[in-house]
Amino acid sequence: VSTQSTWGNKEDLLVAYSVKQLAQMSGVSVRTLHWYDEKGVLQPSYIGENGYRYYEDDKVSCLRQILVFKELGFKLDDIGKLLAQDDFDHFTTLVEHRRILQVEINRRKQFISAIEKAIVSHEGYVVVSIPMYSAL
Repeated sequence: VSTQSTWGNKEDLLVAYSVKQLAQMSGVSVRTLHWYDEKGVLQPSYIGENGYRYYEDDKVSCLRQILVFKELGFKLDDIGKLLAQDDFDHFTTLVEHRRILQVEINRRKQFISAIEKAIVSHEGYVVVSIPMYSAL
């Protein structure tokens, strides 16, 4: 992690992650980050004198948005268009992502309940409680 601080204040601290560090933090490959750069979806904050790509916190937040959109099934080109909008609001988008995921969780819980009822309706089957992931 590269850091620069002129006064030592929190707001003066600049943290930038190399492409390798960001890949490790996010769980995506270095090649994926390079691809996002080539497609113009996630460009680095700056290129160092060594030729390495560096990403600051705003780009890390952007990557989070990209990964959530991808998880929701959006195509990369569509994600790029959304992020390029002047009025794109990261916070509102996160809140909306959370709402969509909560709806999906509730839908899946209902589906599990329906399956358990179907199992119970058949003779000789015992319903085994299906543990839910703690994240859900």
